[in-house]
Amino acid sequence: MIAEDRLPQQSPQYQDKKTPHRSVQEDDGAGGIGKTPLLYLASRSPRRRELLADAGIHASTLDTGVDDGLLHPGDVTIEEWTIALAYFKARAGVLRLEMYNTAPGLVLGADTVVEYQGQIIGQPRDAAHAREIIGLLAQADHDVLTGIAIVDSETGDRTFLCDRANVTVGRISDAMVDEYIESGDWRGKAGAYNLADRIAEGWPITFEGDPGTIMGLPMRRLTEHLAHRWGVGDCQPPESASDCAFDLNDEGPSQDPAS
Repeated sequence: MIAEDRLPQQSPQYQDKKTPHRSVQEDDGAGGIGKTPLLYLASRSPRRRELLADAGIHASTLDTGVDDGLLHPGDVTIEEWTIALAYFKARAGVLRLEMYNTAPGLVLGADTVVEYQGQIIGQPRDAAHAREIIGLLAQADHDVLTGIAIVDSETGDRTFLCDRANVTVGRISDAMVDEYIESGDWRGKAGAYNLADRIAEGWPITFEGDPGTIMGLPMRRLTEHLAHRWGVGDCQPPESASDCAFDLNDEGPSQDPAS
């Protein structure tokens, strides 16, 4: 799977023509009826669902039962790994739809990892591991990457994108760490933290890039991509090509600046 879905060396961008999807009808606000493809989020993350909802994008949640904690990236880049895991989850979502004869639509899979000095850091295994991760990231910089895979369950068409943000963490007192570990809020979070929650609690954190990327979905690019490529939402296409997005349904690069 990973070999088939590897990112090209120059990370070109590809696009094909839109494919019709089974859709739900909705009022277009002008007295007419528009059609929007059904969107399924292959994730149990309440934060990801909240990010979509805040952007006005409705998605039904699919519990795929996927546990990637035992998987190892092998000889691939971190970008390739996040996209491979996102595709793994999206495909599991497609299989779940087929298993229960659910209406077809677009299945969105996502995976977020932390990169610290070339090391991939995912979700903590337990409280001790969470404490170790927080200690590692404190008073240092790290990157957060989120990979996205969108699969049309009816046609098999698929697109991928990934985004990277940089985070700087200052000194965190022992008391703050102890309170955090005891709260259990580190569970299920890449790098053992959620950006918005920790900033709200007064942790010394600054960042560059899309905060959505750090919290689980690169919303700045994803909303544009969903609207332009899949007809979900009403965002305008971006003005410049992305640095890490491609579509496997075409055979060559396109000059169309869709992300």
